[in-house]
Amino acid sequence: MDTYYIENMNVLESYLDSVINSLSNIKDSNAGKNIKRVIAIIDKFERLRTNLLQNYDREELRRASQHMNGKVKQILQIYDNIIEQNKNEQEKVKNELKDLINRKKLNNYL
Repeated sequence: MDTYYIENMNVLESYLDSVINSLSNIKDSNAGKNIKRVIAIIDKFERLRTNLLQNYDREELRRASQHMNGKVKQILQIYDNIIEQNKNEQEKVKNELKDLINRKKLNNYL
C-alpha cells in the first residue's frame, strides 16, 4: 500500500473519531452546532471514501477498513442513545402537559 492510501485511511479514521467526539458532547445548548459539524464531517468522509473507491480495489479497502467497523457501530449506538433520550424527554413533556390540561379542566369544573 502506498503512502497516499495509508494517510487517507488514517484521515477516514480521524473523521470517525471526530464524529464520535461531537456526538458524545451533544447537549441541548449545542445540539444544532454539533449536528451541523457531524454532517460536515460525514460529508468529508464520504467524499474521501468515494475517491478511494475510484482509485483502489473495493475488496482491499474493505479489508483495510475492518478495524473501523467498531467505530461505526459506536456512532450508531450514540445516535440510538440520543434518539432514545429525546423520545423519553418528549414523552415526559407530553405527560406533564396532559397532566396540566387535566388539572385545568378540573379547576374549571370546580
